[in-house]
Amino acid sequence: MTRFVPFLLWLLLFGVLFLGRPWPLWRKIAGGLGLCVLISPYHLLRLCTNYQLIDGVEKWPYTVWLAAQFLYCCAAFLGIFAVLELLLYYASKRYCRKTRCNWRYPHYRNRIFFGMLLCSVLLSAAGISFSLMEPPVRDYTVELENYPAGAGELRIAAVSDLHFDPVYDHRYAARIVDLLNSLKPHVIFLLGDFTNTRDGLSDAVLAELKKLSAPEGVYAVTGNHEYYPEGRENFRRIDSIGIPFLCNESLKLKNFDLYLAGVNDSWAENLVFSPGNRESYLPEIPLAVRKIPKGKPVILLCHKPRYFEEAASNGVGLQLSGHIHGGLFPVLHWVFALTQDYTSGLYTCGKAKMIVSSGTGIWCGFPCRLGIRGEVLLVKVRRSR
Repeated sequence: MTRFVPFLLWLLLFGVLFLGRPWPLWRKIAGGLGLCVLISPYHLLRLCTNYQLIDGVEKWPYTVWLAAQFLYCCAAFLGIFAVLELLLYYASKRYCRKTRCNWRYPHYRNRIFFGMLLCSVLLSAAGISFSLMEPPVRDYTVELENYPAGAGELRIAAVSDLHFDPVYDHRYAARIVDLLNSLKPHVIFLLGDFTNTRDGLSDAVLAELKKLSAPEGVYAVTGNHEYYPEGRENFRRIDSIGIPFLCNESLKLKNFDLYLAGVNDSWAENLVFSPGNRESYLPEIPLAVRKIPKGKPVILLCHKPRYFEEAASNGVGLQLSGHIHGGLFPVLHWVFALTQDYTSGLYTCGKAKMIVSSGTGIWCGFPCRLGIRGEVLLVKVRRSR
């Protein structure tokens, strides 16, 4: 999907900002080329590494990748402002026709454009800085009716949508790992989407993830990015450091009478199914919980939250998901709130509960956060009182 985003953004900006203006052709062409300079570097870098067009691109200096990300964010914010400006343009024109007042908006349009450009630069700088900050810990307490009587509280640390790449690298991984371990959880969950680039899970990043430690273990599930070209090696690399994936399967915790279940992301359909290739299994919640004794408490790991009703109908008490990133910033959050049933936070379906994480990383289609922080989850599970 993200491969089409830069082209669509270019069409939007060129059409709104330049195509309708009474400018000579050379000026419009110059404007279009200027937009290419803004939009293309970030996605060209990703294209070169994900499809191995140029060797060693991911080892280029951190500042090169950060500058490309900044330019693309500027273009993305400018696209939002361009749509708002176009609506204002036609609204003012219609108003002046009705009231027969002197329509002077076109005289100020160039000034408005430079104001939009300045705001885009400032918002991009703020958004990237915001997204690189250490995420806060979001604390939840979940009570389950069938939680074992007399059992102590289960502490879960979970993180989703890490999206490692040359900007969100081993230093970012070290901060996340230190934060997760500092919570002293009984068990740690990684809820999918590990990379934005092919070598996002570099040896340095894997060395940091290997430091994750919890008495009941560390477990993972796949996200949609594990089935993109850049993520095809994620399953093998994560598994190689001793973090197992739960693929339509379950297990019992060692010191708690409680079961974990996990399913792959629905993008597994893009792989050729093979019985020996666990990452190719399509998500089947009934299959994942089939071996769990009836009435036992079940925690399901599932990257996408849309399976919550099915999970609840199959006896799952708590589902942990991610994927939506909380919307990244308010405008996108409102769009997701209108188009998705779940964005972030705690949801209920009958006796079942689901927590959707805002994740920690960024989406490469809009690589920054603004106003909506990433987060690490600390979930305390206990018996209902």
